[in-house]
Amino acid sequence: MQKGILKSKELLQASPYMTNFSLRSLAANVFLSNKLEGTLHADVSDSDTYRLIADDLASGNALRPEPATPWPAEGHGVLCSTRTQLLQHARALKYILSLHDITSAVLLEAHQTLMWGAEGLEHGFRQQPSHSGTGYVYPEPGAIPDGVDRVLRTLTVNLNRVRTGDMDINMMAATLFST
Repeated sequence: MQKGILKSKELLQASPYMTNFSLRSLAANVFLSNKLEGTLHADVSDSDTYRLIADDLASGNALRPEPATPWPAEGHGVLCSTRTQLLQHARALKYILSLHDITSAVLLEAHQTLMWGAEGLEHGFRQQPSHSGTGYVYPEPGAIPDGVDRVLRTLTVNLNRVRTGDMDINMMAATLFST
């Protein structure tokens, strides 16, 4: 029975429907996360985002095209900047999803792709103290690499547990947020 279920999952994942679903999910993730951040131009819709991302991914464009198209790192909802921001977000997500293991180096690569062309931004882990507007003080810069590695180790172990059925995916997410 397990072999039959696994075989049907393999067939489903190889179907054109799954490819289309994956592409639409990626576009929805990009659109909604940017909408949540308030960085989208008011004229950008989810269907515009889907078309933009589908066309870009189908074209096989580079993750970091040269020359980089400049855009404000905070987004500011400028229409020409929104396009570049959405494309870079989709390219970074595509990069992450293409990998089996996520490491600190992979996260740094993905972040560089995500922010490709963003003006006034340095790449790599934060090097200076930081706090939020609410007064929350973020971890010291020196603690970030080890903290990221610890979270990624927990993620890797728990993803394997989810794959084998030993852990519920919702518990995995909750565990990750408490790491």
